Amino acid sequence: MSHRRFAFWVVLAIVFAMPRISAAQGPAPAGAPPQLPRVYMDVNLLGYADPLGEAKTFENYALKFGEVATFKASYRAPSESAVFPAYAGGGYMLSRYVGIGLSYSRMSRSSIADLSAAVPHPTYFQALATGTGSSARELSRRESAIHMSLAIAPVRSNRMELRVMGGPSFFTLKGDMVKVVEYQQTFNSLTPQNTITIRGLSSAEASGSAVGFHVGADFTFFLNRFVGVTAGVRYGSATVTVDTEPLSNISQEFLVGSTTTFLGLRFRIGPAHGNK
Repeated sequence: MSHRRFAFWVVLAIVFAMPRISAAQGPAPAGAPPQLPRVYMDVNLLGYADPLGEAKTFENYALKFGEVATFKASYRAPSESAVFPAYAGGGYMLSRYVGIGLSYSRMSRSSIADLSAAVPHPTYFQALATGTGSSARELSRRESAIHMSLAIAPVRSNRMELRVMGGPSFFTLKGDMVKVVEYQQTFNSLTPQNTITIRGLSSAEASGSAVGFHVGADFTFFLNRFVGVTAGVRYGSATVTVDTEPLSNISQEFLVGSTTTFLGLRFRIGPAHGNK
């Protein structure tokens, strides 16, 4: 199942399930609905992120000894991660059921890069030596985003709140990437014998930004008038272009974002209003 389908079905399940839960609590009190603060803040406590990134391989070609040498760096697809995906935000309810919000998210991960090279013999043609290896250290990558949201809250009371939200997201990608594949070559100038050993790499930071989108839904149970426990799911995605990928030295595209399920806190702030 694709990430987008997964996010869609989870959001749909929350939307249809939570109103039944709230209805089970009994009839609403007679009279006007309770007055509630308009300002809110959200903070993640725990999260499980399924990154959208894909496996990538980049190549560089160089003329050596009258022939073409090839150098490759391969990055594995990110695995599902139970690490803490940082998230904080807030917003303002324009009416009882409609609000706007601004939030910030960040996800970091590290991985090994697989390296390979094919290098010509200094004196014999068509006597390439090939070698493979991996980076001796993990290369880090950081994705951050600012999200602007329109939120719809079909259920909003003293104790319970259901929200569905979405809007544009401004993603930034920064990461350490392979710039040079380092190797040691051994050869015999009188025979085609030719071997190389991958010794490591030198790296450089690559970065880029792009506009994407996000959607999500969450449900909050308030422990008191101002503090609640929130659970939900968010999906965000964008395609970021890095103008100069360090190894290939050309523009490259990267899929960023994730499907994240989370548990956090919501704070209602300020005086209560009618929220009509």
